[in-house]
Amino acid sequence: EDLMNHLMSNSYGYVFTTTLYEAVMQGDKSEASVVDALGRCLEDAHLLDVVVIVRGGGGQIDLHCFDSYEIGKAIALLPLPVIAGIGHQRDVTVVDEVSNMRAKTPTAAADMIVTRVKEFEDRIDSLVHDLVYGVRKMTSDAVNVLSSLSGKLENAAGNELKENHHMLGSLTKGLKYALKAIQSERQRLGSVEVSINHLDPVNVLKRGYSIAYCNDRPVKSADDVKKGDMLRTVLYKGELESKVDKTRKSRRKT
Repeated sequence: EDLMNHLMSNSYGYVFTTTLYEAVMQGDKSEASVVDALGRCLEDAHLLDVVVIVRGGGGQIDLHCFDSYEIGKAIALLPLPVIAGIGHQRDVTVVDEVSNMRAKTPTAAADMIVTRVKEFEDRIDSLVHDLVYGVRKMTSDAVNVLSSLSGKLENAAGNELKENHHMLGSLTKGLKYALKAIQSERQRLGSVEVSINHLDPVNVLKRGYSIAYCNDRPVKSADDVKKGDMLRTVLYKGELESKVDKTRKSRRKT
């Protein structure tokens, strides 16, 4: 009752589910009874978190059964933590020695369980706090990294745009210069075309000149022909055929 009252009325509001494995706690039948109760605990081990062996205080003779080898062996082989709350602080038995933890009274055993649960809860709270802090710090670090990368990207993009702007300006100037050069070259070609047109034999003939051929060779001098040669004179429109009666040489005026 002391154990149950302390567990159920704990100040933290923890709810414990308990199962009572009754056993005779003194006398000739106590050893077999306790071993049997521990055997039932073993059968339900998958449902249990801890086994508590408790009884009120008593004289040395009353606690004699807890110096039993069989009880100590059963506790040692039990795959669960065992808390012993037998007698008072001055009473030390084999069960106290082989159990995982020893409490001086059943109430102290209950307090030990409540304290361990509270410590576990505190560790969980601490881990939650550490996790939240870690996530926030990780998020903050990530934000700082992203901010830094964003700044670098902005600077790099700005520099790249400036360089491209300067390059575009240079290319624009080059294109303007090239256009001027093309226009100048076009004018020069126009002048050359006019000159060529003026020198075109057809245009020369059109202005009243003619070309004389002797034996299909253009006549450049009176010395190129002799009396009796046949001449073919090409005009702007049509041709004339003539025969040389005589030649006359004239000096070129300078």
